[in-house]
Amino acid sequence: MQKVSTVAECDVILCFCPVVSRAGTDIEAALNKLDNESGNKPVVLVVLIHTLNPEDIVPDSSKSVNRENTLTVDCLFHEDQQLWKCNTNYDAIDKVTEYLKPKVFYSVLCQVYSSAAGVFKHCVRNTYLAAPPCRYEVRDGSLGSCLSYLYCTCIVL
Repeated sequence: MQKVSTVAECDVILCFCPVVSRAGTDIEAALNKLDNESGNKPVVLVVLIHTLNPEDIVPDSSKSVNRENTLTVDCLFHEDQQLWKCNTNYDAIDKVTEYLKPKVFYSVLCQVYSSAAGVFKHCVRNTYLAAPPCRYEVRDGSLGSCLSYLYCTCIVL
């Protein structure tokens, strides 16, 4: 992992958007904030949906996102289990890997959007940092495990 000090230095933004009120409202707020802060950087928007049952069927959040250069995936989690080991989450990791695979990225900005505060929190090893943002280095062949690690470490709500 590598920390850098500006958004300009990252290659792709990995944005986690926990649904705390209504999915559409939370996603729209995160996208508005991304538009203001990220310019045209590629974004992976991970919509985190709390559920008691890992087999729940949830609406596809990507249908409500029209932002260019953005992949939206849904992930199911529970505060005691973190990310569920389920098909929805496995599919999300596959989609992210396929989206990023043809591109060359060396650093990823990981942000957790807090709709309650209207701000991004930057996440590293189960903690939120006020500043600077944290970037993650992605090496060839380790993308899937990197994303799995990021998913698990960023779910501290």
